[in-house]
Amino acid sequence: DSQFHADWKLVMRYNTAKVWDQDGVMVFRGEGLAYNVPTEPDIPRNDQLDDSVKLAGYSRKISPEGLRLTLFWQVLAHLPSDYTTFVHIRDQAGKTVAQVDAQPLAGEYPTSRWRVGETVIDGIVVPLPAKLPAGTYRLLVGLYRWDTLERLPVMNDTSGENAIELERMTLQ
Repeated sequence: DSQFHADWKLVMRYNTAKVWDQDGVMVFRGEGLAYNVPTEPDIPRNDQLDDSVKLAGYSRKISPEGLRLTLFWQVLAHLPSDYTTFVHIRDQAGKTVAQVDAQPLAGEYPTSRWRVGETVIDGIVVPLPAKLPAGTYRLLVGLYRWDTLERLPVMNDTSGENAIELERMTLQ
């Protein structure tokens, strides 16, 4: 655990396949970079959730799989509970047209194990509906406890629903 690096796990998840896992030893096979994991956010942010974590920024890209979002979480204080990341894409009427709820790093690095001072880089793909009309959409993210559905409070929330509104993006 003391040698764990979340960005390494993200690279392993997208660019390798586990071929052996026994007796505490794992062997991975890689065949080149399928996904180049960003090391810095393309879009800096400074959104704080409670006194525990800050969203330092994000990167996004539309891919054949959907909206590929990379979130950069900075850990400010120990999180005693495990939180789930939510990503919602809403149309102009406020209807959610696409969403994903996922444990950080596909459940392999729960928030209760995050270390103070660490930046956790987490990649999430939000599949987009095949017939999504061109238009402007709101992109919202946040963290919540799966067992209670209680969201981690967003300081200075401007979304009106205890979420971080990353942007209004135009999809064509």
